Amino acid sequence: MLFNPPQIEITDCDMPECEALVEKDVRAAFLRWRDLYRTHIPRTIDRPLWEWSSALARVAGVTDSYPQAVHHEICDFVDEVVSHADFFEDAPSLIANVLHILSSCLLLRPEELKRLKLRRDEARADLEEKFIGLFVKICRIIWTHRCLLLSKGNFDTSTFGTMALVQDKLHVMLMVYYTIRASNELLDDCGAPFRTDVFVHPGHEDVRRIALLLWFHYDNTQEVKNREEFGAYSEDTIYWIKESTEALGSGREMEAFILSDILSEYGARRFLARLAVSLQRIAPFAGRDLDAILWIIRFITLRPEFVDHLATCGVLKNLHGALSRLIHEVNDEGKTKGIILKTLFVYSGVAARASIPNGRAVIIRQCDVVGLLASVTLYVTKMQLFDFMKECSDYIDDYVSFSKFMCERHSRNNVLRKSLTQSVRNHWYRTLQMLRSYRSTFSRDVIVHHRAIEGPWLALGNALGLDEEREAAEYEREKKRMAQYCSRTACQYHETKPPMPPNVCKGCGDARYCSKTSAKRLEGRS
Repeated sequence: MLFNPPQIEITDCDMPECEALVEKDVRAAFLRWRDLYRTHIPRTIDRPLWEWSSALARVAGVTDSYPQAVHHEICDFVDEVVSHADFFEDAPSLIANVLHILSSCLLLRPEELKRLKLRRDEARADLEEKFIGLFVKICRIIWTHRCLLLSKGNFDTSTFGTMALVQDKLHVMLMVYYTIRASNELLDDCGAPFRTDVFVHPGHEDVRRIALLLWFHYDNTQEVKNREEFGAYSEDTIYWIKESTEALGSGREMEAFILSDILSEYGARRFLARLAVSLQRIAPFAGRDLDAILWIIRFITLRPEFVDHLATCGVLKNLHGALSRLIHEVNDEGKTKGIILKTLFVYSGVAARASIPNGRAVIIRQCDVVGLLASVTLYVTKMQLFDFMKECSDYIDDYVSFSKFMCERHSRNNVLRKSLTQSVRNHWYRTLQMLRSYRSTFSRDVIVHHRAIEGPWLALGNALGLDEEREAAEYEREKKRMAQYCSRTACQYHETKPPMPPNVCKGCGDARYCSKTSAKRLEGRS
């Protein structure tokens, strides 16, 4: 039932008295609020209760305002409140304030979190367990009322608030929960690994359902990240979903989670489309979040129910974009190498398991798999990752074999063969040229490894009948044509000639820019 305020309105509220008591004696203010709540008639306009709730919520933002004894009393009372069947049918602003007051009992600033990792007293541990048990209960209730949580409401939102307020406070509670569970195991401030089984406890399924619900419909992570108390754990919701799901392994519980919590609630295509949005928004330096999405793709979506939609829903295209940003902007060889391997594994898995129209055809035409292989080949060669060159060349060999298959079975007019040939032409000669330029700087020992990756790349073009001399001439013609335009894609002169010939970049000698603005943008990108 949606909140629909009746004509009953209680307006007797002395706000100065309320604020004075909150500042003077927060426990007395809490007891007064508790008494007001116990006499409250659900779904009525109860301004005294609303004002007291708002005042307590404002104070709750300061972590040391509540004595620890009051924290336990708050948890006990909120447990009593949420147990009422009509709690989530009340005014959204009231629900949001109750959730905020509860989560503030456990909020910790980064410096407090450091102290807590050194010494966690028994009282704090008891409070955390009480909060987790209560949060599980709230998640279970909200899941039952999820239609209400996602509703817009047909009432005066300026007076009663919106369910977006509730969603926001619920998101904060979720982050408090993950912070508590992770801080019990985290070894230092550098993001040391912790056991994922800390997220497995009675009711953990209810928490994961709400985490998925918030991520899918209302991912407020960026705003939560900017709050001081979450500075130590500023990962996206999708990262925590991965951490709490990873402990399931690949057994029956994982199967049940995929079938009941993902497929039946969201459907394969909608879930993958939302995953594609997360990939599109991901920051280059958020390597752990990208790694989390890759884990979900590998262990959840490389299944018959999902695999035919992975490419068509934009996941692979946006994964390519996220990887490109990582390669160009993050100077962390170990992290980048791991993500490259997982990305190639996903592309290969879709090509092998999906039907050709939904797999290789989309990967070639829309996801630029050849461009992905080209950028990975250049990165591996430039960074001299010899142990990775064999795996990279294996992925290129796969497309060499597929190219030969297409040439043997289909004519030159075949649509997919034409798309594959054009895609290879777009990258083949330029990549070959750069590989050879790298070789001139390598020692004799390194050249042996270099040939192991240059050979398959050369074979890819040969399999499709590309001639190196013709491609070189075409490359130079295209290079001269592009020299007339600004290299910055967002510039108005990227596809039309500028009034004056563009200047050459002094750094790379390749890029062109038409103005100081474009020059700065190109310099920042490089």
